[in-house]
Amino acid sequence: MSERDRKKEPALAENDTQAVTKRQVSGRLLRNWLLLAGLFTLAIIVSGYMISPLSEVNEVSVDGNTEVYDQTVLENSGILSGDEMLDIFMNRGDIGQKISAGIPQVAEATLKVTGLQSVNILIKEYETEAFLLNEGEYYQVLENGVILDQVIPRASSSGRPILVNFEQGSTLERMLEEFQDVDERVKSLISEVEHRNSERNPMLIRIFMNDGNEVMASIPTFAERINYYTQMREAVDGQSGVFDLEAGAFFIPFDSEVNEELDLLDENEELTEDEDAEE
Repeated sequence: MSERDRKKEPALAENDTQAVTKRQVSGRLLRNWLLLAGLFTLAIIVSGYMISPLSEVNEVSVDGNTEVYDQTVLENSGILSGDEMLDIFMNRGDIGQKISAGIPQVAEATLKVTGLQSVNILIKEYETEAFLLNEGEYYQVLENGVILDQVIPRASSSGRPILVNFEQGSTLERMLEEFQDVDERVKSLISEVEHRNSERNPMLIRIFMNDGNEVMASIPTFAERINYYTQMREAVDGQSGVFDLEAGAFFIPFDSEVNEELDLLDENEELTEDEDAEE
């Protein structure tokens, strides 16, 4: 190799390095340009969407509700046609809490975006566990112990008992907890539950059955003992009377002298309670 050729080699190597560097720089510039172009295009699309009618709520549907009206849910949600879909999506949790806080029968409300302009509200309701009879008017009692303010027509026999002399509070809540543990077959036989609230036992209740029998029981042990009702009824050969389950399991036929004394005691107790109330 001549001296001239040896001098050319460093020059060629330097040129190759410069070419590689230029290609790398060009590649980075191209990637940066594509990234900026993509972001710019995305910004244009988002801006166009936000100012277009496609970004506004056009349809709101309600599912899962059986007793609460759709319109009631919509009014409590505060969602209006024309509201921004993005705002609804970002605040969906707060809107759901607003609905459940505003409607006593709603246990949970979940919002989902189901389309570019559509929102769905899924409702989970508290079940109606019983009906409260107060001064001749009926009110729904929910499974969480809340008594609704709205008066309803006379409650029909729907497997839900009529509650008498109950008030919203711990006693009613305990009664509903016990009632949920009653077997469905026995539950369908219960017509009315009267809170006796005697001085001897503030948790005393009298249950009126659809077959004409009555049951005396204490709320804390109500479910455990009433679940044996069908067996106890068979054991007395179809006689009608009072099953006393407060402290055990006793049966008193309606036509027995013991039952007459029991009725008399009940009447005297009611008179005493009325006199105390007047004082």
